[in-house]
Amino acid sequence: MNKFLYTTAILIIVSFSFCSSPKANLKLPSSYIVQDSIEAGESALISYFIHNTGNKSLIIEKYTCSCECTFVDLKNSQVILPNDSLEVKSKITTTKNEKYLSRDVLCTFKANTDSIFHRIHIKYTIK
Repeated sequence: MNKFLYTTAILIIVSFSFCSSPKANLKLPSSYIVQDSIEAGESALISYFIHNTGNKSLIIEKYTCSCECTFVDLKNSQVILPNDSLEVKSKITTTKNEKYLSRDVLCTFKANTDSIFHRIHIKYTIK
């Protein structure tokens, strides 16, 4: 009986220490960002925030976008401190022959919070 109580107490302490360990927590405003139309041959700036609501630094490990027309001001290994945010600025460039197209650019990034890739879809129309 004493061995059972001892083992149970150890399991409770170990599980409590895992629950209270510091961790980063990534929060996005939305997975979709809709931009007003962009004039053909022009550029548009889009920005959004990545929030770290955890109590450990969040590290953006990888970041890519599906279209070379999108430049993102975000570096791999970018650090977001606990309870802080990072403004991500994106520049979308169109060409003159892209009139009346609708685009959905997918930007994905991986952070040290978990094993999944997080996504942001940027939707816009070229006029």
